[in-house]
Order: sequence, then C-alpha cells, then structure tokens
Amino acid sequence: MFIIALAWLYFKNKLNIKMAIVAAIAIYLVIALRNQVDYSNVTINNIKSYTLAESGSKVYGNLGDYYEFINRVRAAMKLDDGKQKVCKTYTECLQERPFCVHMNAVFMKPCEYTATANQSDYQIYYKKTPAAPFGKKILEFN
Repeated sequence: MFIIALAWLYFKNKLNIKMAIVAAIAIYLVIALRNQVDYSNVTINNIKSYTLAESGSKVYGNLGDYYEFINRVRAAMKLDDGKQKVCKTYTECLQERPFCVHMNAVFMKPCEYTATANQSDYQIYYKKTPAAPFGKKILEFN
C-alpha cells in the first residue's frame, strides 16, 4: 500500500528526493521492526520448548520418533556393544533430508551406506514400506 502511494506521488510530480529518502528509511524501519518481532517470538518459543523443557519433553525441529527409532535400530544391530563392527546398510526414508542423510552420515556409523539393498547387510526403512524386502526382519517400529 505504501509503495502504491509513492508511485502515485511520483506520477503526480510531487515526490522529491527528500520525500524519497524519508520513505526509504520508513520502509527499512518497518521491515526491521517486523523482523525483530518475528525473530524474538521464534527465540522465545525455542527457549520454552527446548532449553527450559523437561528432559523427556524437549522438542526441537519436531523430529517426532526419529531418535527413538535410531536408538532401537542401533540396539537391534548391536552397534553400541563396544565391538567394532563392519556392516553395510541400505536406508530409505519418506523424506530423504534430514532423516536418511543424517542416518547415513552420523547415526549408523561404523556401518557403511550402500546404494542398493542387494549389497547391504541391513535394510532400514523409516516411515516407508519396503517394495520388495528380503532377508530376516530384526525390528519393526510403528
């Protein structure tokens, strides 16, 4: 609306350089104030839902049951028993990022990621039903 008013003033030849500078500063200040309010609300909500929350009810990024799923998969694969394992995993997720990417890069180490299910020792499907599973099922998580 403000830009329409400036355009109207420009076409009526009533807009000079002083008014243009004042209008630009006013637009900048309005946007800066609105951003400050939005960022403050986001920060306050994150502090309430994560930093000050109880240990079991911390929510950040709303990943739902992802961490519980990872813990159960690692327990079923016995990756946390202290012995170095050599294994290959194939993962599929409903949403590739952040779930499968982080699973392969961080959470499933020391296992290596394979591009096909045929080459893997373990197949991991997060919120996705396998098209043609093979092998023995060691964990079902719903």
